[in-house]
Amino acid sequence: MAEERRQEKINFLVRDELAAILNREVIFPNGVMVTITRVVSSPDIYYADVFISVFPKKENDVMKILEKGTPHIQSLLNKELRMRPVPRIYFKIDEEEKARERVEKLLKSIDSE
Repeated sequence: MAEERRQEKINFLVRDELAAILNREVIFPNGVMVTITRVVSSPDIYYADVFISVFPKKENDVMKILEKGTPHIQSLLNKELRMRPVPRIYFKIDEEEKARERVEKLLKSIDSE
């Protein structure tokens, strides 16, 4: 129970710090908005999957930028967080967010009928 709470706190901390780092350090194409939807760390806190949402749909471009910049982003995260170990980050597109969008569109189409 305590370990789950610790892991949850670390997930929120990593998400908040990464959001700040991406906002000030990474340059995305004009008009593209990148949002960190959630962070899921491994039970041992050595790794963390960072799920992102991209609007408009330029996921390939954004993922290329993030993959190229991950070492720099990781080093900034290591400096900001006062904990050990700092999870090694891996960026992924949030497929659950896409599913939610599809459900919302279906519900809107049902309401309009």
